[in-house]
Amino acid sequence: IVRELAGGEKLQDTKLHFVNCEPSSKLTVNSFFLSVCSPVMHKMLCGSFVESIQKNIVLKDVDEKAFGKVLDMWCGKEVSADMELGEVRELARVADRFQMTDVASALEETVLNHLTMRMCADVLNWSGEFGLRQLETAAWKLATEQFEELVKTDGFMQMSEKVLGILLEDDDLVARNEEAVWKAVA
Repeated sequence: IVRELAGGEKLQDTKLHFVNCEPSSKLTVNSFFLSVCSPVMHKMLCGSFVESIQKNIVLKDVDEKAFGKVLDMWCGKEVSADMELGEVRELARVADRFQMTDVASALEETVLNHLTMRMCADVLNWSGEFGLRQLETAAWKLATEQFEELVKTDGFMQMSEKVLGILLEDDDLVARNEEAVWKAVA
């Protein structure tokens, strides 16, 4: 029934306008379906907002494909284990923005099950932004316990100054000696 609500043409009564994306696009969906899957959409469609009357929602800085995948995931579509980390980040951003916690949890679980040192620095840079606390904790643990391996990855040089500073101050950071840590960041 959920998939019918998502895809049934007769029930599609709300237009989503994706702007600031290349190219801008529209998607027509069921307002009840949107209200059930997203508390943010529920407020927009059922609250005292113009969207509740017009059934037109303008979404800035939201990619239509990412939004569609998040809706698919909410309907029960499995998360692919071989999904690129950049795509996971974008889907997590959309899920977080629209408070779709079930989708965020599924994405988090997928990355947790495949977390490697190669992706650790990238995950540390963005996991905290989207409320993926378990993933952030696991990445911190991996980074602090295997710091000397982390510095050998491509992602280490891409770490933000803020994240790197917090990592270097962490009391749980494990390295042969302090000189090895300073040599790695020099």
